[in-house]
Amino acid sequence: MQQFSMEVCEARQMTTVAVSGWRWQGAAALLMVSLLATACVSGERKELEALRSGAIAVMLRTVADDSVVHLTSGDTLRVSAATVEFYRGREWKSAWIDERGPRGQGTALHAAVGRAWEDGLPPERYRHGIAAALLSQLEATGDTAMTESLKVRHLADLDVLLTEGFNRLALDLVAGMLSPDKAGLDFRIEKEVAPDASVLHQVIAGESPADIVARLRPSMPQYERMRLALLAFHGVESKGAWPRLSTDPALREGGRGEMVERLRQRFVAGVDAKEATLARSGAQDPTLFDADLKRAVQQFQARHAIAPDGALGVATIRELNHSVGEWIAELQPNLDRWRWLPNDLGDRYVLVNVAGFELEVVEQGRVIETMNVVVGEQSTETPIFSDSIRFVVVNPYWNVPDGIMERKIAPAMALDPN
Repeated sequence: MQQFSMEVCEARQMTTVAVSGWRWQGAAALLMVSLLATACVSGERKELEALRSGAIAVMLRTVADDSVVHLTSGDTLRVSAATVEFYRGREWKSAWIDERGPRGQGTALHAAVGRAWEDGLPPERYRHGIAAALLSQLEATGDTAMTESLKVRHLADLDVLLTEGFNRLALDLVAGMLSPDKAGLDFRIEKEVAPDASVLHQVIAGESPADIVARLRPSMPQYERMRLALLAFHGVESKGAWPRLSTDPALREGGRGEMVERLRQRFVAGVDAKEATLARSGAQDPTLFDADLKRAVQQFQARHAIAPDGALGVATIRELNHSVGEWIAELQPNLDRWRWLPNDLGDRYVLVNVAGFELEVVEQGRVIETMNVVVGEQSTETPIFSDSIRFVVVNPYWNVPDGIMERKIAPAMALDPN
């Protein structure tokens, strides 16, 4: 044991003294290799970051407002001035991507754009599909099947796609996808502009993109009700189409037949909970048109401005046969019309629904009064405007305006004096 300890001490002493021996040289070589490896890794990272920021700079630095750029994948992207200014302020450095792919906020941006359909906006408008395909390609190839420079260009493309997509989504949520002017409307309501790049700085600061989307939506309760209706119809669509109906003598209280059962199925598959509950109540005898099913029909008729008589007339069957896709297609542009309005209408306001011939008085977000209104014809459309109400005339005289008398009533009376 003593001999072994001595040999160890001697070996240690030899190692310490023999500074010019191979052991020291080996240690020095090992240290040098380690330092070189660290320097190489650091250099590669700097080179990749330079290449990544360079790729974005090459893509955007010289583009004009709303220019189309070509992506490495062969796709194209229209880039807004807000996106260019965002990257210029970052000295063309990537915002959401590192060498492995999207970071947390980048993934959240991609998800938020992918859920644009919840507001009646098509995700493909924001190039979500291109970003998703690029992301899948990067994940599938890993580190072997793609050169580093090609991967860097793809990552730069993905970074810009996420930025431009969210920028445009924010703009559409605030100002609408289609402007009233392009829709051919006489629209005289001022509208605030979109926050543009500020929303991106909020995401970088850590705010959830989903929370930003919720904040940018119109705050009116009517918009949220319509948006929830759209989600409900999408839910129905995911389960398949509801059954169609045809005129049948059995479709009356006390009637019996297969078409009655289809009527029940139509209500159960629909979006109104009360109608579905009433239709389910007769499940033990589904072919019988009972009192609860009649009440379901009346509820449906009342919701669709049809006289609630419980009878399955032409108008009621037509509305029942309105497909889920048709309802979705109607809700989407109507949500956009709400986005044309100022986000804050005040605590009290009067809202005229021209298409529905209806007026609503809203106070603190609640409808406190409704009434029917007269609107113009296609040739004399009611103008769309906003203004302050200074006074209200109670029980006004209902005289025919001179212009209508001269242009319409007098000529008609001349043609038919009786």
